[in-house]
Amino acid sequence: MKAQKFEEFVSSFNAATAKFPILLAEQLVSSPSEEKVFKTLPTGRASMMLTMQGRQPGTKPLAHAMVFDFQAFEKSARVGISVGRTETSKICLPDNAISKMHASFKMNSSEQWELVDVESANSTRVNGKMAAPNKNVPLNNGDGITFADTYHCTFFLATGFKTYLSSIGLAPK
Repeated sequence: MKAQKFEEFVSSFNAATAKFPILLAEQLVSSPSEEKVFKTLPTGRASMMLTMQGRQPGTKPLAHAMVFDFQAFEKSARVGISVGRTETSKICLPDNAISKMHASFKMNSSEQWELVDVESANSTRVNGKMAAPNKNVPLNNGDGITFADTYHCTFFLATGFKTYLSSIGLAPK
């Protein structure tokens, strides 16, 4: 699935009908061989805090932030929503530091969302903690997920995304 630019997604987001999570993706750095897809976040204390936690209420995303709406993956929710650098991944993060098949999101039988690092070369972190390969990590609204130290994402449940938008002065429909 193609990501949508944050501004475009927000303009069409309908909080009343949203049921599935939203992943806000921001590229922190690019591999030297990659073209810059997103604006690079300067290194320093601010970027370190971002990688330890999700995007905090009241803080706007980077100008080139992208959004993946899990609604598009409704049929894949229980079997897994792949994350990788190839276009065949449901969530494509185009950078050489991202493995072809890096991780997977899925909804378990209790309808809790989980993330699994599938033995990626450059790791996955949830709220700053390394995700053990092939182990399910439960996700909560606002969790920060870092893929290969190049992409930082914030996992929002639909209601949490609505609250986040309100905190940055964007009233959802």
